[in-house]
Amino acid sequence: MTPNPLDSMPYDNMVGIWIGTFAIFDTAGDCVTAGPSRYMVYWKDRPNLMHFRQDEDLRATVVKSLIKRVEDPILRRLLQVDDAAARIGDLGTPDYDLIVTGKSATGVGMGPAGRPVEATAAELSPDVYHFQLAEKGIEAQFRWYNTHIFASQDERRTIGPVINLTGRIGLIMLHTYTRISRSVPETLFTTLGEKLSPRL
Repeated sequence: MTPNPLDSMPYDNMVGIWIGTFAIFDTAGDCVTAGPSRYMVYWKDRPNLMHFRQDEDLRATVVKSLIKRVEDPILRRLLQVDDAAARIGDLGTPDYDLIVTGKSATGVGMGPAGRPVEATAAELSPDVYHFQLAEKGIEAQFRWYNTHIFASQDERRTIGPVINLTGRIGLIMLHTYTRISRSVPETLFTTLGEKLSPRL
């Protein structure tokens, strides 16, 4: 990658507003669903504390197809379509703070299924990061693993499995993003991480 003065320390290259697409696959490699995705990352206290927020537009794009196509009970439970289709909107809204220490980071927040998670991350190289989101509490069911690969300064792809507590892979998620802004307006900031994160 071409050096960039804005990316002078680990995680700097994550910052900004990213737009793109997501696709969710089952273990046979078949696409379960896909749609638009938005990601916002900003420093709250550079270089110590940053915030991640992702939104999937599942409710508007794929509710009907999910109900028709998802037969596996494990996938149905993950997607939360057993009781009410409206709950699908909770699938893709991770929202968490990261306390950054060099190339590693840890934090807490809400996970993709709307349950509390602990997040861990590591910079493997300036253009490759690895994340884990582990659900916590009595309702914990899943772990999300994502490897972030930067094809360029403003192009990023993430891929990784969703694993249940027995270690079984249930879904594989793929995101492709383009950065449209290196800054995030304060009107888009969230207070969720401030409520959940430990004090520095």
